[in-house]
Amino acid sequence: MTDKIVKIKNIKFTSWVIILVVWILCGIGIWQSLLPFFAERHYREGYNFSAGKRYRYAIEELKLACKDAPWETHYWNQLGKDYISYSKIQSNKNDKVFYLKKAEELYLKCIEDDERNPWFKNRLAKIYSELMKLADTDEEKKIYFSKAASYTRAA
Repeated sequence: MTDKIVKIKNIKFTSWVIILVVWILCGIGIWQSLLPFFAERHYREGYNFSAGKRYRYAIEELKLACKDAPWETHYWNQLGKDYISYSKIQSNKNDKVFYLKKAEELYLKCIEDDERNPWFKNRLAKIYSELMKLADTDEEKKIYFSKAASYTRAA
C-alpha cells in the first residue's frame, strides 16, 4: 500500500484559480457580513453625539452609517434630523440654508426609495417650512409654502 502525497508543484493551474476565487469570495462575504456591525457602531456614535448636541460629529458618524448600510432608513432619518438641528444653531443664514438643502436632498432620496413612508414626507414639509422662514422674496416663500402644504397633506 502506497501513501499518496500531495505536492504543491503537482496542483494544476485551474485548481489554483478555483482556490483563489473561493478565497476571494470568502473575503468578500466576511467583509459584507461585517458592514452592518460597523454601520450600527457608527449609528450609535452619531446618536450619542446628537444627544449631546454635537451635531457636526453626529453628521460625520451618521454619514458613515448610511454608507455602510444604505438600506437602513432610520439611519437616514436620524441624519436628516441632525442636518435640521445643525442648521438651527448656525448663525449665518447661508449656512442654515445649506444644511436645510442637504436635508432636503436626503429626504427626497428617501421618498424616492420608499414613497409610502409618511415620516419622510413630514420631515420634508418641516424643512420647507424652515426654508420659507429664511426665504428672501415673497415668490420663494410662496413656493416653499406650497411645497410644505403639499407634503404635509401627503404625510
